This record gives sequence, C-alpha cells and structure tokens, in this order.
Amino acid sequence: MNTDISSDHYVDTDMLGVVDSNGLITRYFDKDAISNSITMWLTSFNYDILHNANRGGYVTGLLYRPMTAEAKADLRNAIVDGFNQDYTPEAILKKIDITPDYSHKTWTINLTVYVSIVKDQVDVETTLKNFI
Repeated sequence: MNTDISSDHYVDTDMLGVVDSNGLITRYFDKDAISNSITMWLTSFNYDILHNANRGGYVTGLLYRPMTAEAKADLRNAIVDGFNQDYTPEAILKKIDITPDYSHKTWTINLTVYVSIVKDQVDVETTLKNFI
C-alpha cells in the first residue's frame, strides 16, 4: 500500500499501476483511496509488507482450501481479526458479507467500513479466486 495522509486528502496509488492520461500512475483520493487500500490489503500475502513478514495475508492463505462453510467462516474471522489488528488508517468494520460462487470457484467479499479520516463510510467489493 502506498498511502499518504495529508491535511487535505487521504491518497493512495493504483495497486495495479494503471496509468492516467498524463502517463502517471493513477492516484485515488479519500473514499476511492480507502477502497483501493482495502482491496490491496485483502489481496496481500503475508510477505508483501516490507520488513514485516507477519503483517498482511489474512485472506490469501485461506484461498488454498476447499470452499466450505467452515472456509467461509474462517475467511470472515480472518478479515475481522486482521482488520481490527492491522489495517491502517483506523477503520471500523460495519458490515461484512462473503458469498461463495462454487461454479466459478470465487468468493465475493463486500465490506462496509467507517473511516474517521474521511468521515464517511466506504463500501468495498472484491472477488477473489479460490485455488482449490
């Protein structure tokens, strides 16, 4: 995550390196930056956080297990625990919905979070492929 907290805006850069019309990596502000940051956090591996291999990767390791009700519960618990312990900026997880799509082997994760730095709720949806 490449985040910057300034007095005016919360800023994040596009996690895929998408380039804007000026040839620069796209930057997101406030709610869009939070959404991008949360998506990056959800898709990180535990070694993605430089100099701290114990951070990140709360969800990705669970994508290498069969898609079951137990796996869904474990995904939910991992997101809640990780969010409460490790996600910055400070955010309050208001709603979490995880929907399996067994035919496509994917999980759709919908989160609603309140982030005090932007003084608003942010809705995030991401679909993650299960690898088994």
